[in-house]
Amino acid sequence: MHETTPHERDRMVRADALYFLSRVRIEWPGHYNGADSIRYADEAFRLEGSPRNRAQACLARVRFGTVNVSSPTQGYCSAIGQASPLPDSYLYEGVYHLRRAQFLGGGDNHRALEAAYRAFAEGLRILPPDADR
Repeated sequence: MHETTPHERDRMVRADALYFLSRVRIEWPGHYNGADSIRYADEAFRLEGSPRNRAQACLARVRFGTVNVSSPTQGYCSAIGQASPLPDSYLYEGVYHLRRAQFLGGGDNHRALEAAYRAFAEGLRILPPDADR
């Protein structure tokens, strides 16, 4: 009977489980594992494309330093392309650019820092007036 019923609820539960597995691989000392954390976060986002799962896919990559311009990381961390980006989206984009700047030198470093500044400024611009900055 299980095979004939809709599995949408199963997808959401599985996405939640993968999200938390990804966080464990980032946050629990002795269990750090970048590849697993990224894989779990990507699968959670594939199952449920929520802002929370997108943020985790971004932060997993930022945490383990797998950021570069040509990687798909920027897609997870970019506010561009989202239907209505939240201020948090710009925060993650800014953090992504700060992490990239750590690995760059010279002019590329300055451009990454400028991109981070622009992302943070845009996030502040769209933040509701009553929000705690």
